[in-house]
Amino acid sequence: MGADFRPAIVVIADASRGVLLDELSARYARDYDLVAPDLDAAKPVLLNLLAAQHKVAVIACEYRLGEFTAVDVFRKLASTLSTARRLVFVPSEQFADAVGDLMDAQASGQIDGYFVIPKGPRDEEFHGGISEQLSEWTWVSGAVSIDVVRIFMDAPSADSARIIDFLDRSGVPHRVYPTDSPVAAEMLAEVGPDAALPLVQLVGGAILPCPSTADLAGLMQRAARSTAPDGDEVADLLIVGAGPAGLAAAVYGASEGLSTVVIEADAVGGQAGTSSMRGRHVVVVGGGNSAGPSAVHCRGSRRP
Repeated sequence: MGADFRPAIVVIADASRGVLLDELSARYARDYDLVAPDLDAAKPVLLNLLAAQHKVAVIACEYRLGEFTAVDVFRKLASTLSTARRLVFVPSEQFADAVGDLMDAQASGQIDGYFVIPKGPRDEEFHGGISEQLSEWTWVSGAVSIDVVRIFMDAPSADSARIIDFLDRSGVPHRVYPTDSPVAAEMLAEVGPDAALPLVQLVGGAILPCPSTADLAGLMQRAARSTAPDGDEVADLLIVGAGPAGLAAAVYGASEGLSTVVIEADAVGGQAGTSSMRGRHVVVVGGGNSAGPSAVHCRGSRRP
């Protein structure tokens, strides 16, 4: 998928159409195509986008559209939603009456989020939420446009599935290349034709022939740290398991000034990174070796 690829943000609105288009265009028009059909045209427009293989990142609907609520609209559009995030935009004067229904709809998986429509400039809480939803869609849909890790293989195998699964659950951007692709030529010249496939390369770094999960994790750790831990290193706090509870404990331990080490046998995120349904979990932001949005999340979300 090329760097010039532009997913669509589809906005279905009535009274708030102008405000929403102005707000979204100001932040996202460079990287996304904004499409704003009226309610009657929404389904044909979405079907045309799907037919053209034009990915839709977000379908955002104003809470009230005539006699329908946004939840009603999403039910009518169910066959066209694909991996798009389903968001509801609520005028502030309607929020008190709408919030109960919206919470129920999100808890039951009918929508992915709801936001009060901004009434002034620089509403960073609104845009932070939208950016988070776009980030989640990027990981779920496989639309990542950068590749931190490159995988070279001829055909799918048990080893390639294991490696891709680990990278997905660790939130590491990656891309698969066939061994006869131009980008593979230089790499193959370096390792030779008899190297075991799949080959894995951290961009700009070492090439590993069919690495174990432990070797792959070690490669990423060395890239994230300026110095590797040694056998003489002493920590104040050792946490076994990097699921939501373990990560939360690590954050609080480190915030109290404790030297903290977390040990994880598999991918960071634990059950939150493997379950098809995730509720409200702690989110860890920043750090040298972030797990990425697919591992730990603080909003209700759905993965197809």
